[in-house]
Amino acid sequence: MSPENQPIGDLATEFERLGQNIKQSLEVAWDSEERKRFQNDIEQGISGLSNAVTNFMNNISRSPTAQKVKSELEEIKNQAHVDEVQTKVRQDVISALKRANDEIEKSNQQWREEHSTAPEEKNISESD
Repeated sequence: MSPENQPIGDLATEFERLGQNIKQSLEVAWDSEERKRFQNDIEQGISGLSNAVTNFMNNISRSPTAQKVKSELEEIKNQAHVDEVQTKVRQDVISALKRANDEIEKSNQQWREEHSTAPEEKNISESD
């Protein structure tokens, strides 16, 4: 029987065998001591890197330069807050002064209007 005339079932069987063989190869590779050593090396390397970075950050944060930078940043933060408060107080005072000036101007205008017509009214009542 030529390969072209073989039943299709044989093709399916070969794919199934191929899948089983690949699965077994992956299981053997996964369970191998070499893979376990490689994994352990990676885990130890990552742990060592993490410890080194942590130590570096701890050391640098204790340095005089880092302390100075931290202190300066705190001062900038505090000054920004003070500036915000000063700006707000200034705006509130200006607003209150404007309202007071507006009211005084209204009162002055009203007083002028009342007193500017008063002499004419006096003249009219004196004529009667």
